[in-house]
Amino acid sequence: MSVGPQQFSSFQVFGQPQVDLPRFEAVSIKPSLFTPNQQVPIALMSGVIRGGCHGINTTTNSSVPLGRCRFQAVTLKYLMFWAYSLPVPVTQVDQIITGVPDWIGKDKFQIEAVAPNPAETTQEQLALMLQDVLRREFQLKFHYDSTEVPGFVLIKVKSGDKLKASDGGSETIPRISIAPGTTQITARRATARMLADFLASRLGKPVVDRTDLTGEYDFSFSATTTVDQVNPANAIEADPGPSIFTALTELGLRLQPEKVDRRLIVVEHAVKP
Repeated sequence: MSVGPQQFSSFQVFGQPQVDLPRFEAVSIKPSLFTPNQQVPIALMSGVIRGGCHGINTTTNSSVPLGRCRFQAVTLKYLMFWAYSLPVPVTQVDQIITGVPDWIGKDKFQIEAVAPNPAETTQEQLALMLQDVLRREFQLKFHYDSTEVPGFVLIKVKSGDKLKASDGGSETIPRISIAPGTTQITARRATARMLADFLASRLGKPVVDRTDLTGEYDFSFSATTTVDQVNPANAIEADPGPSIFTALTELGLRLQPEKVDRRLIVVEHAVKP
């Protein structure tokens, strides 16, 4: 698993513009080969293969051609996550997008879209074009609400800041990743916000960054956190690694349980294109 800026950058967070949006030159939308109740193969669940958009300022390697958006077996909720760069891990999209009809989180689509000037189109422009597709082709309408939910805040402990400022090195892409088959978590050029998002994806609860840390950091630690399969909101600490809560203290950080505000998107209307 890896968390990087491609998921949590701010194109237009929670925005539904009233002005005309830029448009793709060509768009193809088809029902996915996978039925709503059919399990999508693990290979398709990776961010690169499942899809995304590739602008001239894309910060990750992409199998999607420049100036295009390409998605396979994705729901409308996932498209909203990408188009509006929602500030949550993709695994928590169902927690912040609600409303009707229920197919918005079940039916899957294949989408291919090409910008008018692929060699000059930015990631932000592609996101706005995708918003236009959702508004015109899916006739998406929604409003906002908020709720208070159990979560965590990430804070610095009194012993001080133990994070090592990144020297950049050969790393060009900020990332936090877990080595396959291990409990080793490694970060390169990671921000505190990225760490909070990463922890939220592991714990199944929102994590708010209140560290006041503004730099980029390199760090690594070993920790095991699994999620209760009966109640995914409950985190379970398991062997063989130490608790992620314990491991964070070695970085001079602490996760503090607290009720946090969560902004919701309530879908009022959508149609299948």
